[in-house]
Amino acid sequence: MSTYSNDVFLVGTLYGQSAVSVSQILSGAGANVSSTALLGAVLNEYNARLNDPAVQNAADWYSSYRLPTHQEIIENYNEVAALSPTEQLAIGKLGKLTSYPVMIDLGPGNVQLFTAIGLLNDYKARYPNSDPLNLKSYENDYSALAADLTDTFSDTTVKFAGLMVQKGTEWGSNNVANWNDLSQAEKNAFAVFFYKVGENEMNARLESAGGNYVPDLAGAPIAQEFYSNIEGIDSAVVNSFGSWWSNALGSEQGFAEAQKLEYYADFFEQNPEAFSTNPMFLNHLISEVGHDGLRQLANVFDWPLCFAEGTLISLGDGTQIPIEDVRIGDVVTSYESTLPLGRLQNKRVTRLFKNEVAHLLDVHGLKVTPGHVTLCGDGQFAGKHVPIIDILLSDGALVRENGDLIRMAINKPVGSREDQFVQVSYAVDADAAREGNLQSGKMRVGTLLFDRDDQPVSVLDCIQAEGMTFNPKTGLVTRAGGSPEPLYFFGELPRPEDYILRRSRETLEGILTDGEWEGTPSQLVGQRLRQTYSLKLH
Repeated sequence: MSTYSNDVFLVGTLYGQSAVSVSQILSGAGANVSSTALLGAVLNEYNARLNDPAVQNAADWYSSYRLPTHQEIIENYNEVAALSPTEQLAIGKLGKLTSYPVMIDLGPGNVQLFTAIGLLNDYKARYPNSDPLNLKSYENDYSALAADLTDTFSDTTVKFAGLMVQKGTEWGSNNVANWNDLSQAEKNAFAVFFYKVGENEMNARLESAGGNYVPDLAGAPIAQEFYSNIEGIDSAVVNSFGSWWSNALGSEQGFAEAQKLEYYADFFEQNPEAFSTNPMFLNHLISEVGHDGLRQLANVFDWPLCFAEGTLISLGDGTQIPIEDVRIGDVVTSYESTLPLGRLQNKRVTRLFKNEVAHLLDVHGLKVTPGHVTLCGDGQFAGKHVPIIDILLSDGALVRENGDLIRMAINKPVGSREDQFVQVSYAVDADAAREGNLQSGKMRVGTLLFDRDDQPVSVLDCIQAEGMTFNPKTGLVTRAGGSPEPLYFFGELPRPEDYILRRSRETLEGILTDGEWEGTPSQLVGQRLRQTYSLKLH
């Protein structure tokens, strides 16, 4: 049992309004979900994570590394679902890592992906014709569900905590022998306990009690921890970034902006990894300390600058200046998420961020951090803002200032001649070439390579230099007087990221290790490394 630190209650104030909203939505739909129990369950787990944050964060990453795709998550989920409840309870830490990563605790609320998918299935059955919590989009994208559960500044954890507290409350109502005699605080404590140990454990306890189960809340450390922190939890639920901090600092007349700024300065000095450029988080900070306060914090802690010095920024009057010359108050053109793809608006600069970073991508002259959240115009992430490295790995397109789509890997317009695929027959090594063991594949004809002088050259340049022509409709090449045929190539086919990574002198291993993300980590870097290692092993 412990009294929560300021760090834990900071997360509570971050989630307070979301907890109220989820409680109201579920209760309005006929359930009985206490926002105090909901937030108490999450904070109990977050407090536990602080005992060993490095291990917890590594586990979050490992889960996405082992289960990078929706289909792989489904397969692992089905393997666990085929086990009996007793077998599921027996899965230890090693088993989670080696065989059942879907059972790894994820994110601030330590929600297992297996549990979340089960809750999502129950949610769909309960609300077949509606989606009150906006969760049904995860049905076909479990990898997005995993990513959002690990994101501290997403409200997904709160939503699934609400569903788990709902399940715990209903279980208690149906199975706890003295449920009607419990106070609301005791019922909330039981819901927190249920969230912690899970339904399988509770069913085992019910069976052991011969169906006459009476919880020993006075002897349960989890329940006692909830009781000892209930005042702070309630304050966070009701106020969300409000009175709890006033009480914590001994202010009887409210929490002045200067006090808030001092608090956050102390907090980020002790917890530098807590900063995120996620808009939800920044908006909370702005509501607390104002734009001036946020600028002061950014200057003190050197919060992220996404583009390298020298990058040109377009101003509202049509001129361009280097990014390091941009000042507070300047009017710049920026993408507006509420407008159609590629539409820009003039906006006034309200804050500046500067930072020293370990990695920069040289994207055909534009130098940007791999984790910079960027609008994708075509491909797997079309219409979404994702780390720019994921746009590259997925062979996606960037959106230019005028709305044009440019294939990131080759720096050519989407749909152009260079953007078409050429059919390839290739030998992976000299032995395969001698034996005529050729494999079939394809690559964009504008794919960039390096020549013997380490200068960039495209596959199309090479085709033309050999006196061949390329037919974009068939994807075949033709020699003078010859018949159409695939392009013959020696070596493994280049991947979309190869040219830019080599140009940038960067590696995916280094980018993943240092993890310089803007709140949302890459969905694809770990997956690509896993594919690479698998190929090497085979």
